[in-house]
Formats: sequence, C-alpha cells, structure tokens
Amino acid sequence: MPNLNQLYWMYYNNGIAIYPQANIPDPGEWIAVQGNPAEQILAVPAVEAPVLAPVPPPIVPNLGTPEDEGSMINNFRVGCDPEFMLLGADKKTIPASRYFPQYGPVGYDHGGRVAEYRPEPSKGVFALVRKLQTLIKNTKVPDASLRAGAICNNDCLGGHIHFGFNSFQEGVSRNLGTRDGYRLNTKGIEVTRALDALTKVLEHLDILPKNESNQRRTSYQAINYGYGQFGDVRDCNGHMEYRTMASWLYDPRIAFLCLTAAKLAASDPVGAFQALHDCTSFAGLHKWLNTYKSKDVNALRVSEKVLEPGLKPLQIDPSINFKERWEELGL
Repeated sequence: MPNLNQLYWMYYNNGIAIYPQANIPDPGEWIAVQGNPAEQILAVPAVEAPVLAPVPPPIVPNLGTPEDEGSMINNFRVGCDPEFMLLGADKKTIPASRYFPQYGPVGYDHGGRVAEYRPEPSKGVFALVRKLQTLIKNTKVPDASLRAGAICNNDCLGGHIHFGFNSFQEGVSRNLGTRDGYRLNTKGIEVTRALDALTKVLEHLDILPKNESNQRRTSYQAINYGYGQFGDVRDCNGHMEYRTMASWLYDPRIAFLCLTAAKLAASDPVGAFQALHDCTSFAGLHKWLNTYKSKDVNALRVSEKVLEPGLKPLQIDPSINFKERWEELGL
C-alpha cells in the first residue's frame, strides 16, 4: 500500500476515491487524505483501486464551457485565484486551513494561513465575476471577516489572473516561472509589459491600494520570494498566470475592472502598452478602455457601470470585510 499522506483524488460516479472511512465526502468533492498505510481506508465503489500518483490536481482546473456574453476581442479564456485572509474580531489571522481544504474552488495557500478562490475560467469576465460571487456568498466562516488587498499581518495577498495561452519559450515545471529563471516568449514579453503598465496605472490612481502594494513589494516575502514584483509570471498547466496585482476582491466593481482591463491588455498588448505606459490620469484609463467598447461587451459594461461615476467611488479601503459587498455586484 503506498503512503497516503498528501494524496488528493476526485470522486466520480464511475471512478475511485480514497478516504478515511469516518469522513465520507459528497460526490464530486475534492478530498484530502492524510495518514499512513496502517489507517483504515475505503474505496468507492468497491473495486480494485487504481495506481496512485503523488501529484495533486491543478489549482486552477481547465474546466467549464465558455459563456457567450456577446462580442469579445479575446479568443482565450480568463481565470483567476485571488487571495484573502480570515480575521477575527481582534484582527488577528485565523488560519484558512481551519475552514478550507488545500485544493478545490476555495482552498488555502501560504502554509494554511491564506485562502483563495478558484472559479472555473470563462471567456467572458462578467461570467467569471458571477462565479466569484457565488463562491463568496457560499463562504461560511462564523465570527471571521474576509480581508483582501495587498498585505495583511505580514502575509502578501495577490489577485492572480490566468490567461489561456502559453507565455514561455520552453517547457516549464509546474508552478514555476520568471522568478525561477524561465524565459518568456515574444507574446509573453508583450503581454507582461502591458499588464505591468496597467497595474502601475491602477496603483497610481489608488484603485489597487497604492500604499499597501508598495508595502507588499518591500515585505519579507517579497524580498525572499518575489511576491508582488512587476513582471512576475508563472506557468500554470501550460497557460499564463500574472501575479503582480494585489488582491482586488474587496469590491466586485474593482474585481470586474481589473479582470476586464487585464483581458483587454492581454488581447492587445502593444496597443495597451502604448496607451498606458505613461498614463497618470483616470481620464486616460477611461479613454483607453473606451476604445474597445464597440468590440467587447466587457469593455462596454466596465465603461458604463464602473468608470462613468468617476474615480472617487473606486478608491476603496481594502481592509473592509468584503463578503457583504458581494451580495450585489452593482454591474
């Protein structure tokens, strides 16, 4: 019997799940089995178990059907895994591993201290935000507030965005990237440059939290592990993961703006960089997004629903308990 420690399996009606007999999961649930070969286990259904491979499933699954929201300029899907923290009334960290498994639509990271949402990717960003809303509204954490932003209690928080195309020159080991010395291909270089320019504009305007983002880049985790640095890109099962933005979960309008703008920048990286690399005004950001209104339904929605009211409503304190803000999208 192989060592079962840290093995994760998906249960299907016609497949196998391995788990402790006292902890039977619901069908379709990601489950964690920790222990040793001497523990009693149960196979469901009762047939010979397959050969177990000690490789966890992808953090962002390549699942789902692209929703047809209308005309869009991107020919790839967009995903995300934004991070957040659980805080008690004393503002101290409640370990995310107390409530969530490591893998699944809501899971923990950072050794169990930080949580993140992992909705199924979509071609349209509005559909992706609605999936996030469902996950957030279904999050049950009694006596805890949900905190996003860039850094909290010395833990860095990221609003990681995934794009359904390869960005590296060579094959990359899972979850490694630029900080590990791997080289971006031409498209990866152009997209990263455009995304960095966009992130700088959003931080300059304090739409992404300016002060916290600077703290994140000078933190211990940043200095030692590269969290929050510009140009931080990782390969995730053959697609591009941009990891520089702070966690934009503190408001659904901010989330929709960041995801839409990132999608547009990835679709037209040369045009985005030309428009944004020296942009310092909200009017300039709005003008750039407006150039896509007639071609992309997400750009139209973000222009009318998010940007028309002006900058002030988008400068939001990231330390708020964001769960209540997601009851209604306002989009």
